[in-house]
Amino acid sequence: MTTTEGISLTATPPVVLVVHDSGQLYALRTTDGTIKWNATVTAQFISPAVAGPVVIVPSFGVNTVYARDLEYGTLVWQGHTGTQAGIAHTGAVVADGRVHVAATDGNLYTF
Repeated sequence: MTTTEGISLTATPPVVLVVHDSGQLYALRTTDGTIKWNATVTAQFISPAVAGPVVIVPSFGVNTVYARDLEYGTLVWQGHTGTQAGIAHTGAVVADGRVHVAATDGNLYTF
């Protein structure tokens, strides 16, 4: 993948996770930089969080948090904030098995 667009990175060997400005999440192999898998997450400028075998990406545009399998990119779960306020351009925080995201309405949403 070659880009001059905005990206956010998280390294978690054996992959580097890239959220591209196009709304795509890429898992690139650390060995050679090739794409292992990619998925649409409608997110921009947000670094993915990793919790064990799951990668978590909040999406500002659709007020959704996506959890995808780190190995294959398959959807594990997704959650919606239930508000018109967007998810803030910050990453998710994972603590005690729960995922927390901030929204532009000033609230913290937990999944």
